[in-house]
Amino acid sequence: MNDECERELREYMHSDEPGHWAVPRAVLHRYWKRIDANLAGILTSAIEPVQSIDYLDAGRTDIADD
Repeated sequence: MNDECERELREYMHSDEPGHWAVPRAVLHRYWKRIDANLAGILTSAIEPVQSIDYLDAGRTDIADD
């Protein structure tokens, strides 16, 4: 769904349609894309063990149980 929304966004950005037609649709697809990304993050957090989630601090966070 994320890729489909991105494709639609790009089409609306380069559309010859008037702004009052294309802009609301582009905003809607951007909104759906954000919802999809947030749901994927929630799902990943729920099913992946904490130790395997990729941290942005290059491993400086101590997550070991010992």
